[in-house]
Formats: sequence, structure tokens, C-alpha cells
Amino acid sequence: VEEEPPVEEEHPVEERAAATVVESLAEAIDEADESSLLSSLGEYKDAVVSLASKDSSALLALSRTLGRPTEAIVDTINEIAVCAFGDILIEEADGHYSIIEDYLELIK
Repeated sequence: VEEEPPVEEEHPVEERAAATVVESLAEAIDEADESSLLSSLGEYKDAVVSLASKDSSALLALSRTLGRPTEAIVDTINEIAVCAFGDILIEEADGHYSIIEDYLELIK
């Protein structure tokens, strides 16, 4: 007569605890991504936050303050974003700059 393998006991409390830890880690990673991007932006941070609210005035003001074309500032911000998370952050359409929709939550 063959013996049946032992039945493993379920551990619902431990499984819930593990799920909670995983969720907490995911939230911490998201928060780290947001803070690292914003801190990486340095002097460009205010312009990006303003642009996320559909207001380009801070970007234009920064352009005047630094004496650089707006396009050059956008290029610099996008280079920082590529280094921080692998994609550009700002796009231009019809002469207006905006934060790419997928990344608005990283800024707000």
C-alpha cells in the first residue's frame, strides 16, 4: 500500500503578511522613483511641476533666466528623465510643451 504524501497546511495568515510586505515594497519603490526623478531635475524641477499643471510660464521664465532657448531646456530635462527612468518626460505638439500623459503621476 502506497502512502499518500503529507498534506501541507495552509498558512493564510503568513500569506496575507507576505502580500502586505510585497505591497509595501511596491509603494516604497514608487515613492523612491518619484522622489529620485524630482530630485534629479534640480533647477528644472519647478518648471516640470508647473508644466504638469498645464502651465508653461515657469519653463519660459527659466528659459529667460538661463538665457537658453526653451527647446534646449526641454532637451536637458528629457536627458535627465532618460537617465532617471529610461524615457523622455516632455513632448512638443503644435508649438506647446507638455508632460507625457503616462508620467503625470510621477510629477503631481
